[in-house]
Amino acid sequence: TEHIALVEMSLVESGAPLAFHQAHGANIDLLDDRRRALRRSSYEKSLCFSHRPLRPNEPFVVTIEQVEGGWTGHLRVGLTLLDPSSLSPSTRLESLSTDDTWLVPISAWQLQAGGSNRLPTEVGSRVGVYLSAPLSSSSTGRLHLVLNDTDVVPAGIPPIPIDSPLHAVVDVYGSTKEVRITPSTSSPDALSYLCTRRIQDLLSSTTISPSMLPIRLQSLFLHLR
Repeated sequence: TEHIALVEMSLVESGAPLAFHQAHGANIDLLDDRRRALRRSSYEKSLCFSHRPLRPNEPFVVTIEQVEGGWTGHLRVGLTLLDPSSLSPSTRLESLSTDDTWLVPISAWQLQAGGSNRLPTEVGSRVGVYLSAPLSSSSTGRLHLVLNDTDVVPAGIPPIPIDSPLHAVVDVYGSTKEVRITPSTSSPDALSYLCTRRIQDLLSSTTISPSMLPIRLQSLFLHLR
């Protein structure tokens, strides 16, 4: 409604704590003042969104509260230029255009090289997304993942415009059954991001090979290439 739209606009301007948007997939129940999302049935139609657009460098992080066996696939997170209110509850991720929505599937083997003993698909893992502010006058930023407090720049995601509202997207998909928003006051260390990008550039140009990296980093950068 118009009233809700005005309230959410004021929340954007005030930088209010993040919650899930009132628009969500048909199989999702929102609990705890829209800070917890539970998929009550099936494995899909489980899209959730941030209740307001994110600011550059503002992470949207969720903690996995519950998983369910019998399904393939896991949580998927990303960013969208779409207004969540314009989407049908039956919307599936596959029906969204890659021109305005960028999602990354989280897998069990991602980022064990990051130093965490917990797989990013396990109960208790923290998974998030944010758009990095450009380091120059560029009008685009980069999508970053936050996996158990480690910054990852996934391969295959193009630069994203920063001059339009961007909502976080969370697909409570497959074996991921329930997630809860976890407050995060800042994005991961920018130095980590810069180092990651530099190593990616060196790998892409074949200046170095993955075998030259420390063992704990090899699986991560093999995935990101």
